Order: sequence, then C-alpha cells, then structure tokens
Amino acid sequence: MKDNWPGGLTVIYKCRTDIIGPLVRGTGLTLGVRMPDHDEIREIIRQVGVPVLGPSANFHSDMTPYEIKDLNPDLVKLVDLVLDGTCTVKLSSTVIDCSVSPWRILRQGKTVVDINKYD
Repeated sequence: MKDNWPGGLTVIYKCRTDIIGPLVRGTGLTLGVRMPDHDEIREIIRQVGVPVLGPSANFHSDMTPYEIKDLNPDLVKLVDLVLDGTCTVKLSSTVIDCSVSPWRILRQGKTVVDINKYD
C-alpha cells in the first residue's frame, strides 16, 4: 500500500465480523480496501471523516464501465452519488488477497505488485 496508494490497488484483509457487519462485507469474512487516485473522491473521504463504502460500478456479470454513459441505469438507481469524470487508464485495480498465506493476486490490473517482495 505504501508503494501503490493512492492508486489502482485493492487489498483484501480478514475482518472482524463483530465490528464489520454484512451490509459492508456481504456474506464473507474479508474486506477489500482501496485508496483511489482521484483528488475529488479523496476530498470527499477526508470531509466525511470515515471510510466510504464504494463497491464496483457494475453488477457482477456486467462489463466494467469506463464512462458514465456505460453505467447500468439499474445500478445508478441504487447508489447515493455518481460523479462524472474521465477514466484515463481503462484498467481495473489489481486485487491482492492478504487474508491468506501466501498472498495471492486475484486480479492483475493497473498496478503491478511483486508479492514475493513481502515474504
């Protein structure tokens, strides 16, 4: 995280289910955390003063949208805020599962991480 945040890196950790309820973590026992490389979003997080729940901008089987016009209207109805912006990279974040040993890269995306560096 120190080397790649803010940016396209999602890190999955085990979470305390007595503190983090299913509304946030779903039915799992883990939680993915991220710090976006987007000034406006980081300012919102700073102003709110608590972590912000920001699930993917698509339903599980949908293509990843890179422009606001590509968002599924049914998904937009379910959220509190949609910010228009420009996606310059057009790659999903890299997802690393740190809830297991050894760590696993679940999805290779924008950020290249050498997980062997952290053994």
